[in-house]
Amino acid sequence: MDPTLTDLPFQWFYTNAPAAWLSATVAIIMLLYTLWNRKRPNKIIVRLTAASSLISVWREIKEKTRITFNDQVVNSLGKLDLIIFNNGSEVIKDISLTLNTFSDSVALDVLVKPFSLGVTTSIEGGTIKFNIPYLNPKREHDQIIEISVLLDGQADPIKVLGGGQGWSVEYQPLLTKTELLRSSTLQIYGCIALFVITIFYGWYLQKFWGITRAEFSTRAILVNSPITLALLFMTVSIYRNFKTMKSRIAPRKHAVE
Repeated sequence: MDPTLTDLPFQWFYTNAPAAWLSATVAIIMLLYTLWNRKRPNKIIVRLTAASSLISVWREIKEKTRITFNDQVVNSLGKLDLIIFNNGSEVIKDISLTLNTFSDSVALDVLVKPFSLGVTTSIEGGTIKFNIPYLNPKREHDQIIEISVLLDGQADPIKVLGGGQGWSVEYQPLLTKTELLRSSTLQIYGCIALFVITIFYGWYLQKFWGITRAEFSTRAILVNSPITLALLFMTVSIYRNFKTMKSRIAPRKHAVE
Protein backbone atom coordinates (compact mmCIF):
# COMPACT_ATOMS: atom_id res chain seq x y z
CA MET A 1 0.00 0.00 0.00
CA ASP A 2 1.21 3.54 -0.71
CA PRO A 3 2.62 4.96 2.59
CA THR A 4 0.87 8.25 1.97
CA LEU A 5 -2.49 6.53 2.23
CA THR A 6 -1.90 5.67 5.90
CA ASP A 7 -2.29 9.33 6.78
CA LEU A 8 -5.71 9.59 5.21
CA PRO A 9 -8.76 9.42 7.48
CA PHE A 10 -10.43 7.07 5.01
CA GLN A 11 -7.53 4.65 4.63
CA TRP A 12 -9.85 1.80 5.60
CA PHE A 13 -11.61 2.13 2.23
CA TYR A 14 -8.33 1.43 0.40
CA THR A 15 -8.14 -2.08 1.88
CA ASN A 16 -10.11 -5.24 1.04
CA ALA A 17 -12.20 -4.87 4.18
CA PRO A 18 -15.12 -2.85 2.69
CA ALA A 19 -15.76 -5.45 -0.01
CA ALA A 20 -15.60 -8.26 2.54
CA TRP A 21 -18.01 -6.57 4.94
CA LEU A 22 -20.40 -5.62 2.14
CA SER A 23 -20.40 -9.20 0.86
CA ALA A 24 -21.06 -10.53 4.36
CA THR A 25 -23.93 -8.08 4.85
CA VAL A 26 -25.53 -9.02 1.53
CA ALA A 27 -25.11 -12.72 2.35
CA ILE A 28 -26.83 -12.27 5.73
CA ILE A 29 -29.69 -10.33 4.14
CA MET A 30 -30.16 -13.02 1.49
CA LEU A 31 -30.06 -15.74 4.17
CA LEU A 32 -32.75 -14.00 6.24
CA TYR A 33 -34.85 -13.45 3.11
CA THR A 34 -34.52 -17.12 2.15
CA LEU A 35 -35.46 -18.30 5.65
CA TRP A 36 -38.49 -16.01 5.71
CA ASN A 37 -39.76 -17.09 2.30
CA ARG A 38 -38.81 -20.76 2.46
CA LYS A 39 -41.50 -23.29 1.63
CA ARG A 40 -43.18 -24.39 4.83
CA PRO A 41 -44.67 -27.88 5.31
CA ASN A 42 -48.44 -28.14 4.89
CA LYS A 43 -49.67 -28.31 8.45
CA ILE A 44 -53.04 -27.50 10.00
CA ILE A 45 -52.71 -25.90 13.43
CA VAL A 46 -55.53 -26.39 15.93
CA ARG A 47 -54.84 -24.04 18.84
CA LEU A 48 -56.79 -23.97 22.09
CA THR A 49 -57.25 -20.36 23.23
CA ALA A 50 -59.57 -20.83 26.23
CA ALA A 51 -61.07 -23.63 28.31
CA SER A 52 -63.56 -22.51 30.93
CA SER A 53 -66.41 -23.60 33.15
CA LEU A 54 -69.46 -21.41 32.55
CA ILE A 55 -71.26 -22.45 35.73
CA SER A 56 -69.70 -23.59 39.00
CA VAL A 57 -71.71 -23.93 42.22
CA TRP A 58 -71.00 -24.98 45.77
CA ARG A 59 -70.98 -28.71 46.37
CA GLU A 60 -73.54 -28.29 49.16
CA ILE A 61 -76.19 -26.88 46.80
CA LYS A 62 -75.27 -28.83 43.67
CA GLU A 63 -78.01 -31.40 44.30
CA LYS A 64 -80.55 -28.60 44.62
CA THR A 65 -79.57 -26.99 41.33
CA ARG A 66 -80.94 -28.03 37.96
CA ILE A 67 -79.24 -26.84 34.76
CA THR A 68 -80.62 -27.65 31.33
CA PHE A 69 -79.56 -27.03 27.75
CA ASN A 70 -82.14 -27.57 25.02
CA ASP A 71 -84.28 -29.48 27.57
CA GLN A 72 -81.30 -31.70 28.44
CA VAL A 73 -79.99 -31.83 32.01
CA VAL A 74 -76.41 -30.56 32.27
CA ASN A 75 -74.14 -31.46 35.19
CA SER A 76 -71.26 -29.09 34.42
CA LEU A 77 -71.46 -26.58 31.59
CA GLY A 78 -68.09 -25.92 29.95
CA LYS A 79 -66.79 -24.10 26.90
CA LEU A 80 -63.83 -24.51 24.56
CA ASP A 81 -62.49 -21.82 22.23
CA LEU A 82 -60.17 -22.85 19.42
CA ILE A 83 -58.72 -21.44 16.24
CA ILE A 84 -57.73 -23.42 13.14
CA PHE A 85 -55.35 -22.17 10.45
CA ASN A 86 -53.04 -23.38 7.70
CA ASN A 87 -49.42 -22.84 8.74
CA GLY A 88 -48.02 -24.08 5.43
CA SER A 89 -47.24 -22.43 2.10
CA GLU A 90 -49.93 -24.04 -0.07
CA VAL A 91 -53.72 -24.32 -0.04
CA ILE A 92 -54.99 -27.46 1.73
CA LYS A 93 -58.30 -28.90 0.51
CA ASP A 94 -60.83 -31.42 1.83
CA ILE A 95 -59.75 -31.21 5.47
CA SER A 96 -61.29 -33.68 7.93
CA LEU A 97 -60.57 -33.18 11.64
CA THR A 98 -61.84 -35.05 14.69
CA LEU A 99 -61.92 -33.49 18.14
CA ASN A 100 -62.24 -35.83 21.12
CA THR A 101 -63.19 -34.20 24.41
CA PHE A 102 -62.44 -35.51 27.90
CA SER A 103 -63.66 -39.09 28.40
CA ASP A 104 -66.70 -38.16 30.50
CA SER A 105 -67.61 -35.00 28.60
CA VAL A 106 -70.42 -34.66 26.05
CA ALA A 107 -70.46 -32.02 23.33
CA LEU A 108 -73.71 -30.03 23.26
CA ASP A 109 -73.25 -27.51 20.46
CA VAL A 110 -70.62 -26.08 18.11
CA LEU A 111 -70.28 -22.60 16.61
CA VAL A 112 -67.95 -22.08 13.64
CA LYS A 113 -66.91 -18.73 12.12
CA PRO A 114 -66.81 -17.52 9.41
CA PHE A 115 -70.02 -19.06 8.12
CA SER A 116 -69.09 -18.32 4.50
CA LEU A 117 -66.35 -20.95 4.51
CA GLY A 118 -68.92 -23.76 4.50
CA VAL A 119 -67.51 -25.83 7.36
CA THR A 120 -69.78 -28.73 8.33
CA THR A 121 -69.80 -30.40 11.75
CA SER A 122 -71.24 -33.52 13.32
CA ILE A 123 -71.50 -34.38 17.03
CA GLU A 124 -71.56 -37.84 18.54
CA GLY A 125 -71.16 -37.90 22.32
CA GLY A 126 -67.79 -36.39 23.11
CA THR A 127 -66.58 -36.55 19.51
CA ILE A 128 -66.88 -33.67 17.05
CA LYS A 129 -66.00 -34.00 13.37
CA PHE A 130 -65.19 -31.05 11.15
CA ASN A 131 -65.17 -31.03 7.35
CA ILE A 132 -63.43 -27.98 5.92
CA PRO A 133 -63.51 -27.42 2.13
CA TYR A 134 -60.16 -25.61 2.05
CA LEU A 135 -57.78 -23.41 4.02
CA ASN A 136 -55.46 -20.79 2.53
CA PRO A 137 -52.01 -20.18 4.07
CA LYS A 138 -52.33 -17.92 7.13
CA ARG A 139 -49.21 -15.85 6.42
CA GLU A 140 -50.36 -14.76 2.96
CA HIS A 141 -54.16 -14.67 3.46
CA ASP A 142 -54.65 -14.40 7.24
CA GLN A 143 -57.47 -16.96 7.06
CA ILE A 144 -58.47 -18.27 10.49
CA ILE A 145 -61.41 -20.42 11.60
CA GLU A 146 -62.81 -19.68 15.05
CA ILE A 147 -64.59 -22.49 16.90
CA SER A 148 -66.56 -22.48 20.15
CA VAL A 149 -67.67 -25.77 21.70
CA LEU A 150 -70.29 -25.98 24.43
CA LEU A 151 -70.09 -29.18 26.43
CA ASP A 152 -71.29 -31.00 29.50
CA GLY A 153 -68.26 -31.97 31.56
CA GLN A 154 -64.60 -31.09 31.86
CA ALA A 155 -63.40 -28.69 29.17
CA ASP A 156 -59.79 -29.80 29.03
CA PRO A 157 -57.80 -31.91 28.01
CA ILE A 158 -58.82 -32.74 24.45
CA LYS A 159 -57.32 -34.61 21.50
CA VAL A 160 -57.34 -33.63 17.83
CA LEU A 161 -56.92 -36.20 15.06
CA GLY A 162 -56.53 -35.65 11.33
CA GLY A 163 -54.19 -35.66 8.39
CA GLY A 164 -54.08 -36.59 4.73
CA GLN A 165 -51.86 -36.82 1.69
CA GLY A 166 -49.29 -34.07 1.87
CA TRP A 167 -50.54 -32.49 5.11
CA SER A 168 -50.70 -33.14 8.85
CA VAL A 169 -52.33 -31.61 11.92
CA GLU A 170 -50.79 -30.21 15.08
CA TYR A 171 -52.74 -29.53 18.27
CA GLN A 172 -51.47 -26.72 20.50
CA PRO A 173 -52.91 -26.69 24.03
CA LEU A 174 -52.74 -23.78 26.43
CA LEU A 175 -49.24 -23.12 27.70
CA THR A 176 -48.46 -24.17 31.26
CA LYS A 177 -46.53 -21.90 33.63
CA THR A 178 -43.46 -24.14 33.24
CA GLU A 179 -43.53 -23.90 29.44
CA LEU A 180 -44.02 -20.14 29.60
CA LEU A 181 -41.09 -19.78 32.02
CA ARG A 182 -38.86 -21.96 29.80
CA SER A 183 -39.66 -19.93 26.70
CA SER A 184 -39.07 -16.62 28.50
CA THR A 185 -35.77 -17.90 29.94
CA LEU A 186 -34.47 -18.89 26.50
CA GLN A 187 -35.31 -15.43 25.15
CA ILE A 188 -33.47 -13.78 28.06
CA TYR A 189 -30.39 -15.97 27.48
CA GLY A 190 -30.49 -15.08 23.79
CA CYS A 191 -30.59 -11.35 24.56
CA ILE A 192 -27.71 -11.67 27.06
CA ALA A 193 -25.60 -13.60 24.54
CA LEU A 194 -26.23 -11.00 21.83
CA PHE A 195 -25.35 -8.20 24.27
CA VAL A 196 -22.04 -9.88 25.17
CA ILE A 197 -21.23 -10.40 21.48
CA THR A 198 -22.01 -6.74 20.79
CA ILE A 199 -19.64 -5.58 23.57
CA PHE A 200 -16.82 -7.84 22.35
CA TYR A 201 -17.41 -6.83 18.73
CA GLY A 202 -17.22 -3.13 19.62
CA TRP A 203 -13.93 -3.73 21.44
CA TYR A 204 -12.58 -5.65 18.41
CA LEU A 205 -13.49 -2.84 15.98
CA GLN A 206 -11.92 -0.18 18.16
CA LYS A 207 -8.67 -2.09 18.76
CA PHE A 208 -8.00 -3.44 15.28
CA TRP A 209 -9.78 -0.95 13.01
CA GLY A 210 -9.87 2.21 15.09
CA ILE A 211 -13.65 2.48 14.82
CA THR A 212 -15.05 3.90 18.05
CA ARG A 213 -18.62 3.54 19.27
CA ALA A 214 -19.23 7.24 18.67
CA GLU A 215 -18.06 7.18 15.05
CA PHE A 216 -20.78 7.72 12.47
CA SER A 217 -19.48 7.00 9.00
CA THR A 218 -20.01 4.71 6.03
CA ARG A 219 -17.42 2.22 7.23
CA ALA A 220 -18.94 2.18 10.74
CA ILE A 221 -22.36 1.45 9.27
CA LEU A 222 -20.93 -1.33 7.10
CA VAL A 223 -19.00 -3.14 9.82
CA ASN A 224 -21.87 -2.83 12.30
CA SER A 225 -24.51 -4.05 9.85
CA PRO A 226 -24.28 -7.73 10.96
CA ILE A 227 -24.99 -6.74 14.58
CA THR A 228 -27.80 -4.44 13.44
CA LEU A 229 -29.38 -7.25 11.41
CA ALA A 230 -28.99 -9.66 14.32
CA LEU A 231 -30.72 -7.19 16.66
CA LEU A 232 -33.51 -6.69 14.12
CA PHE A 233 -33.95 -10.45 13.70
CA MET A 234 -33.99 -10.95 17.48
CA THR A 235 -36.59 -8.18 17.93
CA VAL A 236 -38.89 -9.61 15.25
CA SER A 237 -38.53 -13.13 16.68
CA ILE A 238 -39.36 -11.98 20.21
CA TYR A 239 -42.38 -10.02 18.96
CA ARG A 240 -43.75 -12.95 16.95
CA ASN A 241 -43.13 -15.34 19.84
CA PHE A 242 -44.88 -12.95 22.22
CA LYS A 243 -47.94 -12.78 19.97
CA THR A 244 -48.05 -16.59 19.75
CA MET A 245 -47.69 -17.07 23.50
CA LYS A 246 -50.29 -14.39 24.23
CA SER A 247 -52.92 -16.40 22.35
CA ARG A 248 -51.94 -19.59 24.18
CA ILE A 249 -52.01 -18.43 27.79
CA ALA A 250 -55.67 -17.40 27.97
CA PRO A 251 -56.78 -17.90 31.60
CA ARG A 252 -59.30 -20.55 32.51
CA LYS A 253 -61.99 -18.30 33.91
CA HIS A 254 -65.22 -19.20 35.65
CA ALA A 255 -68.23 -17.16 34.61
CA VAL A 256 -70.06 -17.85 37.89
CA GLU A 257 -68.41 -18.97 41.14
